[in-house]
Amino acid sequence: MSRARRDYHHKQALNLVRDNQAVYVEDLYIVGMVRNRRLARVIYDAGWAQFLRLIEEKAERYGRTQHKVSRWLPSSKTCSACGHVMDTMPLKVRDWVCAVRGVAHDRDHNAAINILAAGRVERQNAWGASVRPPSGEAQGDEPGSIRRDMTAWESPALWRGARQQVWSS
Repeated sequence: MSRARRDYHHKQALNLVRDNQAVYVEDLYIVGMVRNRRLARVIYDAGWAQFLRLIEEKAERYGRTQHKVSRWLPSSKTCSACGHVMDTMPLKVRDWVCAVRGVAHDRDHNAAINILAAGRVERQNAWGASVRPPSGEAQGDEPGSIRRDMTAWESPALWRGARQQVWSS
């Protein structure tokens, strides 16, 4: 069984890396997830850590970019169209509608769009792009500015630009 899983992981990681210039993954807290007795066996059987390691190795070998997006990013409950964040969303909710724009979302597809947008923002940051305002903290509620306590993926202005890139590509 473990050989079959390892073979599958190798094939999928190779397909991901060959087909994409950049691969963005969410840095999941596996140790916390396996505390749920119902999901522990399934999570361990999936071999997520091994799969991520293979993607990282193959990306390095083929000259591709692999980047982990913060586990604290609310990717599932953030509307990929407008950036509105739902207060709560239990795991059993698979489809939801944005309260602001009324856009219907599939939880996993929406999370993938948000992870891609956040990964692109973080990648721009890694490339040395200016993601912080040059003159210190923003004054009041200045639109489009990034507060000093915000990370790159929390900035509404950067999110808006990254989401527009995702929809246009």
